[in-house]
Amino acid sequence: MNGLISILPPFLCEEVFFFWNQLSERFGVQRVKLTGTPHITWNYAEHYCLDDPQVFCKALARRLQPLRCRTYGLGLFSGKRPVLYIAVMMNTEMETFHRQIWDAVNPVAVLPNKRYHPDRWIPHITLAMEDLTSENIGPITAFLSAYKWKYTFNIQSLSWVTRSLGESMQIENTFGINTEEASR
Repeated sequence: MNGLISILPPFLCEEVFFFWNQLSERFGVQRVKLTGTPHITWNYAEHYCLDDPQVFCKALARRLQPLRCRTYGLGLFSGKRPVLYIAVMMNTEMETFHRQIWDAVNPVAVLPNKRYHPDRWIPHITLAMEDLTSENIGPITAFLSAYKWKYTFNIQSLSWVTRSLGESMQIENTFGINTEEASR
């Protein structure tokens, strides 16, 4: 699998790492750590038909504008494999940013994950996934509900990632958004 993500700024990565560690120590929930680093995912597919994904990602980053984001609480994707997350506020700028990425990658995506289609995508920062159960989700949610989930941060980079099932996500390269680095 390949994808495009934005790594969170250091202060927010530290916060998320703290909660990942707390969930691991208190509840044995640790599969989320396979994502490697806290991030927002923009798109994921089985693979992309690209000669050079790095060149593609760099060119896309050059066309994007930095994005101001706010979080507003805790969220849950329900189902057979529930996900607990920090909810990121959707606004016009976020929709435009995501749509630009979707429009760029959709023509070259093979088996894209439909959850990232602009009509379905919900921006979020994952706190727990894959090892949540009906037995632990209640206590975990009660623990997390004691905290305020209000952060403001900027998205200033775009990263190309790969991940094999059951393995850690690998960041292949990161490019600054609309920067000198992305213009080189």
